[in-house]
Amino acid sequence: MHHVLHSLVTLSLLASCLARSQIVLNHEVDPTRTLRRHRPGDRSQWNSIGPFPIGTREYPILPPFLPSLNQSTFTTPLVFGAEVGWKVVEEDQDGWVHVGDQSIDWQALRWTTGWSTLQHRTHYHRVLMIPRTGLYSLHLMGGATEFSVLRESENGSDRKWYNGNVYDYKADLGHLVRLEQGNYHLRVDYVFDIRVSGEPPEGGVPTGKWKLNVEEQKEGIVVGGKRTTVPSLVKGWIMGDVVGVQVSNLQSAEITIKQVTWESGGDEVVTFLCQPVTIAPGQTRLVTVHLRQTHAIRKMTSQSSHEVTLSFITQSSLSKDSRYSHLIVFPIVDSSPSNPSVLISTYLSNSGVPTYASYRPPRATSTCSPFVLLALHGAGVDPATAPEWVPSIKPRQEEWIVFPLGLTEWGYDWHGPSLHDSFSAVRHLKDHLEEKWAKVHGLSEAAMACEVEKLVVLGHSNGGQGAWYLMSRYPDLVAGGVPAAGYVKIQDYVPYHLSIGHHYRDPSLTGILTSSLTSFDNDLYASNLAGLDILARHGTIDDNVPVQHSRQYVTTVREWATSPHANASKIQMSEVLLMNHWWDSVFRETTTQHFIDELVEGAKKVARNVNLVHERDDDRVEFTLTTANPHETGSKQGFKIVELETPGRLARIHVKIWTSDIGVRMAQVQTKNVYSFSIGPSPSPLKGIAQLGINAQPSINLSAKESHEEPLHFIRSSEGETFSRTHTLSPARPYGPLLSILTTPNPLRIIVGTQGPSSNTEQLRSIARRIASDAYLYGRVDSIIQDDVQVLENESLAGSSNVVLLGDSFSNLVTKKWGKNARVPVSFLSPSAIKIQNRVFQSKSQGIIYLAPHPACSSCLTLILSGTDSLGLEKGYRFFPFRTGVALPEWVVSSGAEDGQKGGVEAAGFWARDWGRSEAMSFL
Repeated sequence: MHHVLHSLVTLSLLASCLARSQIVLNHEVDPTRTLRRHRPGDRSQWNSIGPFPIGTREYPILPPFLPSLNQSTFTTPLVFGAEVGWKVVEEDQDGWVHVGDQSIDWQALRWTTGWSTLQHRTHYHRVLMIPRTGLYSLHLMGGATEFSVLRESENGSDRKWYNGNVYDYKADLGHLVRLEQGNYHLRVDYVFDIRVSGEPPEGGVPTGKWKLNVEEQKEGIVVGGKRTTVPSLVKGWIMGDVVGVQVSNLQSAEITIKQVTWESGGDEVVTFLCQPVTIAPGQTRLVTVHLRQTHAIRKMTSQSSHEVTLSFITQSSLSKDSRYSHLIVFPIVDSSPSNPSVLISTYLSNSGVPTYASYRPPRATSTCSPFVLLALHGAGVDPATAPEWVPSIKPRQEEWIVFPLGLTEWGYDWHGPSLHDSFSAVRHLKDHLEEKWAKVHGLSEAAMACEVEKLVVLGHSNGGQGAWYLMSRYPDLVAGGVPAAGYVKIQDYVPYHLSIGHHYRDPSLTGILTSSLTSFDNDLYASNLAGLDILARHGTIDDNVPVQHSRQYVTTVREWATSPHANASKIQMSEVLLMNHWWDSVFRETTTQHFIDELVEGAKKVARNVNLVHERDDDRVEFTLTTANPHETGSKQGFKIVELETPGRLARIHVKIWTSDIGVRMAQVQTKNVYSFSIGPSPSPLKGIAQLGINAQPSINLSAKESHEEPLHFIRSSEGETFSRTHTLSPARPYGPLLSILTTPNPLRIIVGTQGPSSNTEQLRSIARRIASDAYLYGRVDSIIQDDVQVLENESLAGSSNVVLLGDSFSNLVTKKWGKNARVPVSFLSPSAIKIQNRVFQSKSQGIIYLAPHPACSSCLTLILSGTDSLGLEKGYRFFPFRTGVALPEWVVSSGAEDGQKGGVEAAGFWARDWGRSEAMSFL
């Protein structure tokens, strides 16, 4: 089955204890820089200013928000009189700052612009006293998006920004920063994100809270943590191939983990590393420990779990071999065909990091099914621990049910890396888990003889959106599905129309930025859903995702299926009276169960007789395939768009297939923004096509063998709309937006430039640590941090991974070497001047971030980040994508220092098909 997917896990939350001392915090209570000292244990105070409006997912695009401490009032459209002044707020006894301005008539504000007007930001300032020089963890939790730390003796060019943990992921450490003794200005930016916070409580006042933990750390190595990943045990057998053990390097030198051994817990299992694991100073990685089990574990340490001690041997330039022990706990699950309890299995994600999914086995012992139910959870849900999610879907007789994590509880909205993780979960089932399950229970080979042919996709809320996303991107991969309470797209869920940048940017530039979200817009892909069996479920009083989202899906799909040869009746709307966003029986009710049963049985009949596919009285077929990113879109009835003519724009193929009056099978294809496409090999109705017409050119004669047994490839000529046959197609370049850098086939390689001044190198190292931390926290994306000199000595190190180059060609040797043949029209004229095509950017505080080809891996990407000075570098870092919904295409140049709080972006765009400048999709 195309590229479908990997076994089950339980999180061991046994974290090694670290000697920590809570810092004594001083604060500033007025903007005139007067410090008020407090006794230890007193609640700290902050100066706050706000609220100010901000658009959905807009804060990384805008310049850093730094209201002057010497200015007493600021203008804002959210308050009476359009003017607001500084206030003093106090933390509660647990250190939380509570947000919610009762003096504002929020209901009146949303009367005309909806709940997106509740999106706002509030800025906070205080002074932090560091009692002694050392390593500190700064962990920002709650709705606060970012913070900065600046020593009082430093100027603003030394300011660094750190992202917060806005989803409150389980995390042991925040950003690790070495701080000298003295006073520091702390700046915290809180953004009320309606999608994260949800509908405000009665009264309509948007409320939230945030906390910044600042803790001194003891230097050393920490083995274990909240993301340590462990599978279930069933009858003494480990239901996974790997264990992920979190390791944090709190030393000042790189460490290498050389070996891992199974110290206690039985001799039935052997552990090993595929290769040594390096961890940069201040970095946390999830180390993959491979497991090889010879026979069932005979003696358990308890009835409910089995404890094992793993021993890690590390080395660094600071010390010889050191040994660290860590206790992991395998949960014991009583699961069998007669009692198919959910188990957790571990596997490697697409970036090579250990992750997990929950699996519910079928009841059958001697038969199997070529279908798998794939259930996508909502935002903030962990299928391994959420009590309501997994039980909401009934066990099946023959089908496995897969509940992927999607890398994290929020992940990437089931796009990009999260989508590939769901595929990996299914692939792991067929490659490893199913066989192990059969072995444990002595099942016949017939119980695992089926190849996965189709997926049945279920999902709720964000997972409902994910179900729409997956089905509309891979229509030939799915039989159908049940998306429940899914929103159409983020722009329709929390509209972007109140963006601050819209008030300042050229509308053409805004259009380019908005185009970066096209590949995630499910409604634009609705044509791909026509003909699929879909049951859209929604509660009529849903106050989180209003029911009109599902109605809009159904309406749009049916509008694409207006042709009598496109079966619109296959999509159904199921509204449940007086039900809100979630109810326990949404997937267990008779309506849903009957639909799934009919869908699976009907698909099985088609699988047994492929000639039944799309059978119609007049033998005519008509459909449209849509994509904005062919690398994230599969085929529809065998037709696949391979390469775009103009990246950044939507592409479509409209297909009509019929039998002529003289019995000749005909096909007519109309293309839009398509550079190349392929057909098949595929089942009917493509079988037996004798003539193929493309646009207005003469028909091409085909043999039955050509249209059924072998794929056909077509490529556009350099002139006009003419397509010609070709035996093979060169791989299309990978496409943006910038978020695509995180869909890496192996750990992300972050390469630090070391050729500039020492202050520049240290800033680049800091950015590398921050990127690695953000990618790991938000998406479980693994990273390897290296210096440019290391990579040049052995360029194979950057092999088949996406690469991030930090620094321009003057500071980074790899940027210099790769840039000579990169094909993108970007060059660095000096450390403070950047040229794109014929335009030079050399204003103060300008940053650039852009995608480029990888010199050794055609399917991989390179991302380069630089700036005209240190503040420009920080702006470039803020553009680095780690959350969905941020409108950043393939290249972006920030505005300069003079732009203030305006648009934030001066130039942006997509590259052309050959990585050159795209006139159509650039604002330069």
